[in-house]
Amino acid sequence: MTALKSPQHALPPEKLKLLNDAVLERCDENDGVKERLLEDPSNCNFDPSALKCNGPETASCLTPQQLETVNAAYTDARKSTGELLYPRVSPSVANSAGASPNPAAWTSTCSATSRIRTPPGTGGPSTSKKDIERALLHGKEINAVKPDLAKFKARGGKLLIYHGWSDGGSGGAISALNTISYYESVLKHMGPNQDNWLRLFMIPGMAHCGGGTGPDQFNALATLERWLEQNEPPKSITAARVNERGRIDMTRPLCPYPQRAVYKGTGSTNDAANFTCKTKEY
Repeated sequence: MTALKSPQHALPPEKLKLLNDAVLERCDENDGVKERLLEDPSNCNFDPSALKCNGPETASCLTPQQLETVNAAYTDARKSTGELLYPRVSPSVANSAGASPNPAAWTSTCSATSRIRTPPGTGGPSTSKKDIERALLHGKEINAVKPDLAKFKARGGKLLIYHGWSDGGSGGAISALNTISYYESVLKHMGPNQDNWLRLFMIPGMAHCGGGTGPDQFNALATLERWLEQNEPPKSITAARVNERGRIDMTRPLCPYPQRAVYKGTGSTNDAANFTCKTKEY
């Protein structure tokens, strides 16, 4: 949001497509399948400076101001001490935003401030810079980041967390890496072996709660019910992508983090049966 301090810093849709295409060109085959979908964008080492204009602006390059916005999005927000405030966005956010006819990410200053609420009795939604800074620094108004879930676990709770790798919600301000950070904080606090009640699923290509270029249709509630009522922890969840004609054109297994879907080497790459969940190896 601070990077978008002038109209010159915004990325119009055609520049998002340019960024998307460059990210895919660099990283699409990292997972062994060329399909314009990043299974694990954390393995994408993409340098946006490759798109910098060397002269006058054209549709095939980024101006210094636009590049500043992209670099800000791709950089962790940290305190002066180096402590992490909030992680960078995934490179595949461009993949999601670039596929949208009206992308929100990095195109203009967004209205996310209306969703940040101050403590009860202070007048409702906050839109002031001071309140936003307070919320980000102290986290009491908007964050649920407590890693101690021992009481929930003790009473038999099952927690299924999922997040789209291409989440570009709130102008690109919602980072999928932050969900991974929370998941890892629980394991750090409670111990590494918690998968009998806690599992995280990262969804390739899925945007904010749905949409995007990946398989975003799956029944998390039924999975959770089987886990709780029949003690069947989800080894994977089959997800589908539905095209504009309402037909399924791809299925893919969603794997419990840190596993990822790995192509078996034969058969259609649009069929979940031809993938297996394995711990990522690069």
